[in-house]
Amino acid sequence: MAHQLHLEKEKYRQWVKAGLGLGYLKDGLVPFCNDIADQQHKDILQNIRSTKSLPSIVTCGSCQVETLKPDHKPVGNAKNRVCPLGQAKCSCCFKGKIACPNNICGAIYDFIVQHQASSPPSPNWKNTDAQQWSTHPWSICKCFINAPGYEQKQSAGETDCTGLLHLMINNQYFHSHIGCNVTGTNNLFSKVRQYRNEIFHSSSMELEESEANTYLNDMIAVLQDGKELLHRSDAQIAVKKLQDLKKKDFIITAEGFGEILRHIKEEMRKVLKSTESSATQYDDLKRKLLELETNMSDEKKGKLENEKELEEIKKTITEEKKEKLEMEIEQAKLKEKLTVLETLVSEQKEEMAKIKKETSSGQSQADYEQTKLGCRTQLIEHYRSDVLKVSAIPLQPDEENCNFNDIYIRPTITSKIEKNRGESEEKEIKSMSEIFTKNGDPQKFIYVVGDAGSGKSSFCKYLINCWCMAHSDGHNEDDEFDGVKEMKKFDFMFYISLRHNIKVRSIQEMLEMRYDKMKILCKLLENDSEKIIILLDGLDEWSFDSETRNEFQAGLPERDFTKKYTIFTTSRPWKIHSLRVSNREIHQLLKLKGFDETHKKEMIRKTINSIETNH
Repeated sequence: MAHQLHLEKEKYRQWVKAGLGLGYLKDGLVPFCNDIADQQHKDILQNIRSTKSLPSIVTCGSCQVETLKPDHKPVGNAKNRVCPLGQAKCSCCFKGKIACPNNICGAIYDFIVQHQASSPPSPNWKNTDAQQWSTHPWSICKCFINAPGYEQKQSAGETDCTGLLHLMINNQYFHSHIGCNVTGTNNLFSKVRQYRNEIFHSSSMELEESEANTYLNDMIAVLQDGKELLHRSDAQIAVKKLQDLKKKDFIITAEGFGEILRHIKEEMRKVLKSTESSATQYDDLKRKLLELETNMSDEKKGKLENEKELEEIKKTITEEKKEKLEMEIEQAKLKEKLTVLETLVSEQKEEMAKIKKETSSGQSQADYEQTKLGCRTQLIEHYRSDVLKVSAIPLQPDEENCNFNDIYIRPTITSKIEKNRGESEEKEIKSMSEIFTKNGDPQKFIYVVGDAGSGKSSFCKYLINCWCMAHSDGHNEDDEFDGVKEMKKFDFMFYISLRHNIKVRSIQEMLEMRYDKMKILCKLLENDSEKIIILLDGLDEWSFDSETRNEFQAGLPERDFTKKYTIFTTSRPWKIHSLRVSNREIHQLLKLKGFDETHKKEMIRKTINSIETNH
């Protein structure tokens, strides 16, 4: 389904908001995590140098995690060594390990194990490089991220929200800087970490508003942790952004949608890498199982020559039976592991295929949506610089140094209401929705008539200004006419001055000439015409040398009947009367009444203020 159609669905909007929320949460956590990581690194080195009386500048860049000998010693006898820190398969229990030549890396190894919050401690040694421990703080932090895919990350800024939360939950040093209890699986930080999986692994890409708000509220609660985060300006800036996401009128920009796409691509990359790792482990276990089964099938063969040999063979058989039993137990364990791994590989391959399919099928549409949003941004910039810059003094039109909104006064607008016995009366239009809808139905062909100087062209600029505000971040202001609110219904607005298109027959040709640099114009008109409004200003100044090609549109710029765009046309009254336009062509006929004394006084006040401000 197209991105824009998704956005019209509230559940999809809530899913996108939750995804954006994770990005804001990361922004709020990054400076905090970098600072604590630096402080942790400084404390580790200072403690090691003090305890071991080492020089203040000593470092090491030669040790490998796989071969490093920790400082702590195993307990138990030679056949049954156990790590005193509780780590399974700890390097202290294996012979052949090499002590740090600079007497520093073994102590860092001990610190990492001792500060693991999990029980038993389980550092992720695959994420780290021991050669960087004494010089790069983040190389130590990565040991506490209990997930693959972070070995190349060099800072908190390069680490996603999940990784940062892993670090804060698993590293006891961080606990001293957090007021919330982060132990167990049901704490606030663990819940928020799980939200990322629920959001980005969602097949429907939909969330109820209540669910999204729960996610966002918990993210806010993390950033408002009372010990330190609450007092950090960067965290509270992120809180403000998260609170804005909960607003009904929050506008999702191109950058916001791009951020979601980046998250999905990163998730796909991680799933792919994890699947490859699991497949390798799966193959290794399969080979080991095959070796075990081969060993178990071997039988001792030989000829019995005497009683002594018989006794020896009986003894050997007893020992082999014992060994075979042990092998059978190990084989059962291996088969159980293989079953788990097969399931894991299957699930991960399925997940990867699903994400690839979703990303692939949605990529072209996503690219189109991003291009649309980029074009809309350019269109807004064009309108604001070239159309909405006006002169405060009508007699000096070249001095276009005022913002249109600073001097504009909206005139009275009326519509004709038919009464009984052919009588009619004029009713004043009180809101923008009364222009574009009638009895709840959208009106596609709207005509606004008015005498010279009544403000027809200025009203077109008012619509343009409302549309620009409706599609700009941070511009949700509105007036009593609800112009911005109504313009949010239209993704694109195209303004055409008809007096500059006298020799052009159709609206399509006018658009192609005026907006020729917009490469996706044809695709917009083909796929999204229902969300487009076209302003045709000055019908009385337009004519075509020959008859138009459609008898139902005589004297009007030709439009494509297959398109569902809204056409807003301004004209002097005589033009509409002379063309004898049918009711089929006019869904809404409005009249600009000009300005009364109140309007004039307000116009004078705004003009004076604008002149004083700009001179």
